[in-house]
Amino acid sequence: MIFILEKNRTLLERYLRERRNRGYSEKTIGGYGKKVCRFLKFLGDKDVTGVKREDLEGFLNSLRNGSSPKAIKLSSVKDYLKVVSVFLSWLEDNELLPKNPARKIVKEIRVEKTKRRALTLKEVRKLVKAARNPRDRAIILTMAIAGLRLSEVSNLKHDDVNLETLEIFVRQGKGRKDRIAIMDGELAEAFKVWLMYRKSMKPKTDSLFTNLYGKKPLSPVRIYFVVKETAEKAGIKNVFPHRLRHSAATFMHDTGMDILEIKEQLGHTDIKTTEGYIDINETKRKQGMNRMPSLNVLR
Repeated sequence: MIFILEKNRTLLERYLRERRNRGYSEKTIGGYGKKVCRFLKFLGDKDVTGVKREDLEGFLNSLRNGSSPKAIKLSSVKDYLKVVSVFLSWLEDNELLPKNPARKIVKEIRVEKTKRRALTLKEVRKLVKAARNPRDRAIILTMAIAGLRLSEVSNLKHDDVNLETLEIFVRQGKGRKDRIAIMDGELAEAFKVWLMYRKSMKPKTDSLFTNLYGKKPLSPVRIYFVVKETAEKAGIKNVFPHRLRHSAATFMHDTGMDILEIKEQLGHTDIKTTEGYIDINETKRKQGMNRMPSLNVLR
């Protein structure tokens, strides 16, 4: 019979209780609990506050090889690890675990990329309306309008946003390159509202996005779950931070922005990468063909 160490069970219950107090949906809490519970069952009689990298690697192998109870695909394995990593980060934040060993492993897992359809403007509007607070609304729009990467959103400082020039200073993007991203009026307004809210908390960090007490910056894993939970509340499936970034590229293209301008906005080094981000459907191609100038050669 598979069991969970009583101390581990108590910590999980405390963690889920805090999620519930923060307004997380019962469905989200249930999903978190199920994944973390599976990890704690794997640990057996080992104290989770002493978890090591090898414990996590053993858990991942059990998921992939089907030893408990059946094998799951690599992308789902990574989702499991992300949920476990958030739990371990919570232990770390509460000084119950010296260091979260899952954080590095999450970055090491490479899942084969499949191109996803860009979200529609209607779907993005639903996401924004479903956001729980001004912070989450600003996070969603930073990705869906300005096209910032998850890590770039996490790295933003409060003075990186210039509401007068409508510019965002993106620190240490991919390839450790800084750049300037442009925002529109709607994103600027979302930033304005969040910055006012943030100021009222008298934050203890210069990070733009903090927890709702202003004490700590939001990690990439937590921002990832902000997007996932907002999408769940909006009733939209398969929404991830990178899909919001792809959608931003498509919106920019649809409004007539040049491919080179989109490349600079997204911080790409190769224009072929930018081209892969843009979703052009058959209807858009037909509309583009109808705008072609007439040659009048058949008259």
